Amino acid sequence: MPLAILVASTPASAGAASATSTAAAASTGDVVVTNTETVQARLDATGKQQEARVYEQLTFTGKGKAHVSDPVSTKGLRNLDGFGGFTVADGALTTDVTVDGEQRLRTVSDLDHELPLGLSVVYTLDGKVVSPGSVLGRSGTLEVHYTVTNKTTRQDTVTYDDGTGKQVSTKAETVVPMIGQLVTTLPSTFTAVTSGEASIAGDGRGGTIMTFQMTLFPPIGSATAEFGYTAQITHGVVPPATMTALPVSPLTSTSFKGGSASYASGAQAGVDLTSGAITIDASVLKLRDGAATLLGGLVQLRDGAGKLSTGLNHEAAPGAAQLAAGLTTAHSGAARLAGGASTLAGGLVRLRDGATQLSTGLST
Repeated sequence: MPLAILVASTPASAGAASATSTAAAASTGDVVVTNTETVQARLDATGKQQEARVYEQLTFTGKGKAHVSDPVSTKGLRNLDGFGGFTVADGALTTDVTVDGEQRLRTVSDLDHELPLGLSVVYTLDGKVVSPGSVLGRSGTLEVHYTVTNKTTRQDTVTYDDGTGKQVSTKAETVVPMIGQLVTTLPSTFTAVTSGEASIAGDGRGGTIMTFQMTLFPPIGSATAEFGYTAQITHGVVPPATMTALPVSPLTSTSFKGGSASYASGAQAGVDLTSGAITIDASVLKLRDGAATLLGGLVQLRDGAGKLSTGLNHEAAPGAAQLAAGLTTAHSGAARLAGGASTLAGGLVRLRDGATQLSTGLST
């Protein structure tokens, strides 16, 4: 088969009376149980699954006894360490082991569920999409386009800070974080090989090794990866390819924890920005209210200025004219009063002289 997929699980360990892996373990003494799982699938040249097997490995380390219940596919279940069988109940392999040092238990069975990854391949020869069989023995410009999809999509409830201090829950689409690579070796009859996504190296025998890296989870990557290559071919063949993948923890993986921390920091900055925007919005509302008050004051000032202008034109100006006329009349009256006062003074002098003469006459 021209295509193969290997999907491996991250080793998970369980101590006494507890388990963090798919295998539930209970033990007496000091026994650590480690469970790993690898899925191997063979596909045709278009990416359609032909067969898939799942390899389980249980490793027991320490001293004591352990009882294990490991969910497995029971179809075609075989023991890889001997000819003995297994006890299977409710879709789980169960066994009791006595450990003094290290012990392993390995099984293989046919995969009874969908692969976690999907792969499709499109071939284009001289600008026309063709079937893989049409490439055989042909010459021309060959383009091969791969599409890999993380099919572990599910709906989860996520909780986040909405920026106002409130925790909000909503449904979001999530996937199991997975990384992987696809490797293919092109024969020497493939020349002028180019690719915008691959790491390209020679195989020492005239061939070309192409390695495509995949980060199959957002926001660091995407649940779907697309890549490919172009080559000039003679006596065309469909080169085999192998894809390997495994789940990762973005928060602890050396390759991704820096990016995860950056996204977490960016998310917190978004919360802080939202909170600041709300504060600014409240200040803008206060500024709006203050501006409205100021505008009202300016309107009142305008109305007062209008009334003042009207008063000056219709009341103060005529009054000022009347005051000026009155002052003119007062000035004239004051002049006549001054003349009368002079006449009165002359009369008083003559009265005084007459009084003196009267007094003299009375004396004689």
